[in-house]
Amino acid sequence: MKRRRVIALCIDLFFITFLAMCISSVPTFNPYYEASSEAYEKLKNTSIDFLEISEIQDAKEHLNEASKSLYHYEKTQIIQYAWYLLFYIGYFVFFVYFNKGSTLGKRIMHLRVVADDGNKVSLKSLSMRFLLNGSRLFYGVNLCVLFEILLLLVMKNHLLFYMVYSLISFLSFGIEIGNLITFYTSESGSCLIDRFSKSHVEEF
Repeated sequence: MKRRRVIALCIDLFFITFLAMCISSVPTFNPYYEASSEAYEKLKNTSIDFLEISEIQDAKEHLNEASKSLYHYEKTQIIQYAWYLLFYIGYFVFFVYFNKGSTLGKRIMHLRVVADDGNKVSLKSLSMRFLLNGSRLFYGVNLCVLFEILLLLVMKNHLLFYMVYSLISFLSFGIEIGNLITFYTSESGSCLIDRFSKSHVEEF
């Protein structure tokens, strides 16, 4: 069941990411779309320059420039992040709740989410699963994506944002690693998401 669960998650994440990228590539739904390409190129060039410096003073200047470029790039991504989370909530919370505990990926793999007592999983449990779900291969763990959106909305200092963003990235990575370790070391295939939400995935 472990392999099928991984396949189901990959199917679902690709599906959600595809929807978010499609809708956010339409300027009507994402006013930052055109600015994002320019911001990305500037961020990429800044990162390359940072690897070529040797003096401490130059390093400070480039760090300042890199943090500013990252901040402006992430600002252009905020709408795309918001669409991603909106689709994620709709799909992994409400769609699963009204579709007998299954996403499209889980339905294909004959899996479903149920409460630990065997009853239908609640919206509260699905919401808890949503917070710890996600992957750095896509946008990151959803709880951390929410933190990042909040930071972009309230924080104006790009250096402070850079530091907090790094911490959030480590947190997202840590949660994902924790999920993977508990998933592969558990005989039943349960992970942090299951334990935190008091629900689990079963075959049908």
